[in-house]
Amino acid sequence: MLKKVGIPLAIVALLVAGYFVFFAESGSEEGVDLTTKVKRDDLQIDVTVTGELEAKNSVQVMGPSGLQSVRIWQV
Repeated sequence: MLKKVGIPLAIVALLVAGYFVFFAESGSEEGVDLTTKVKRDDLQIDVTVTGELEAKNSVQVMGPSGLQSVRIWQV
C-alpha cells in the first residue's frame, strides 16, 4: 500500500519543487543595471600550454655515416 501511494506522491513533490526552483519568478519585476567606468590600458595575454612544439619548416641534418659505430658521439 505504501509503494502504491508513496512513489507517486514523491514524484509529484519533486515535480512541484522543480517547478519552483526553475520557473519561479523573482520578487522584483525590474532588472538591475550594472555600470562601471571604462579605462583604456594595454591588454596583456599570457598563454601557458604544455605539449610538444613543432616547427613550420625543418631540415633533417645527417652527419657522416658510421661515426656511432666507432663511438664518436659529438662532431
